[in-house]
Amino acid sequence: MAPATTVFDDSLPNLPKDVRAPITSYNPSMWADAFTSFSLDDKVQKKHAEAIQELKQQVRSMLMTKGSTTIEKLILIDTLERLGVGYHFEQEIEDQLREIFFFQSQDKDQENYDLFATALQFRLLRQHHYSVSC
Repeated sequence: MAPATTVFDDSLPNLPKDVRAPITSYNPSMWADAFTSFSLDDKVQKKHAEAIQELKQQVRSMLMTKGSTTIEKLILIDTLERLGVGYHFEQEIEDQLREIFFFQSQDKDQENYDLFATALQFRLLRQHHYSVSC
């Protein structure tokens, strides 16, 4: 058996042995070093946490208000969920939807619901696993 030989073709172009990406220069960031040296003062953080708790209490009271109509509650629940903060008020939202579901036959305003209100009620109740029909 003949020994294996390597044949080099002189017709191949001469390829550079060291291929590197060209050096580019980037514009400086508009943020500079604002986030690399960020530190939050404990007093400021505590102040923000207290403000957040106060706002949560205000929203809870808005959810549990007896004087508001069903559609106002549904819009508030929808807004909270769409903003992504509904998880803070899961129990209150469930309580309100349970009340809406069980007392919807006694709701006097339901006769005046437009398509938006009906669709919103249907969607929210279905999303929270209540069995409602079309």
